[in-house]
Amino acid sequence: MKIKSFKIILLLTVMALAVSSCYKRDTAYYEDYDLTLTYYDNEFDFSSVGTYFMRDSVGFISDKIKEGDKEYKDFYKKGGPSDQILKEIATNLKSRGYQRVDSMNNADFAMNPVITFSTNTGTIYYPGYWYGYPGYWGGYWGSYYWKYYYGYPSWGWGGYYPWYGWGGGASYYEYTTHNLMIEMADGDSIRNIITWIDQNPDPDWDEAPQMRYYWQAFIDGILSGDDSYDMDRIKNGIEEAFKQSEYLKK
Repeated sequence: MKIKSFKIILLLTVMALAVSSCYKRDTAYYEDYDLTLTYYDNEFDFSSVGTYFMRDSVGFISDKIKEGDKEYKDFYKKGGPSDQILKEIATNLKSRGYQRVDSMNNADFAMNPVITFSTNTGTIYYPGYWYGYPGYWGGYWGSYYWKYYYGYPSWGWGGYYPWYGWGGGASYYEYTTHNLMIEMADGDSIRNIITWIDQNPDPDWDEAPQMRYYWQAFIDGILSGDDSYDMDRIKNGIEEAFKQSEYLKK
C-alpha cells in the first residue's frame, strides 16, 4: 500500500502557541492553529465500493476527562458532539455517493471516528538582565548624570547606578488539544480480524490478520473552552478533509 504525501493546512506547534500567548485575542485565533491531514491508498479505486458501516458513537480517549464526568456525558448526549461528528461524516459520504448500512456483515468498508483530548503543560523560562549586560544601562552613565547636573556624589545607586536589572522569571502554560481521527477500512479485512479474534480467545496480536486502510483523516486543534466554537472548527476540519479528497467518491 502506497500512501500519498499529506497536505498540511497549518502546522500546530508549541512554539506557535507560546508566541500567540503574547498577543491579544483579536490578533490570534484558535483556528489559526487548526490542522487537517489526509492519507490515502493511491492504488485503490474508490468508485469500486458503495456501502459502509459506521457505529452509532464516536470513540473517546482522554487523559483528563473520565467516563462519567460532565464533559464525557455532554459529548455523548443526544445532539451532542458525537452525534454532530457522525452526521457531518455521513453527510459528506452521502454527497459522494456512498450508502450507510446497519451491519458490518455486508458493508464494503467501515468508517471509524475516534477523538482524543490531550492536556499539554509546560513552563517557559525568561532570562534575567543584569548590571553590565551589553546593550543595557551601565553604571558610569548614571553616576555621571547625577554628578553633572546636581553636583552631589553618588548615593550608592546614583540615579541609574548601578542598574541591577531583572532577575528573570517563568510562566506556566496548560492547554488541551483535540485530535479527530477518521479511518476508512476495508470491510473484508475487518471481518477477517473479527473471525480471527473469535477463534483465538487469548490472541497474539503479532499474528493478527492485516488491516487494510483506504483513507485516513486527522483533524487537530486547540480547545478554546467555547463548545459551540470548537464544534464548528471540528466540522470545518471534516469538510476540509473531504475537500482534500476529491478522489473519494462512488
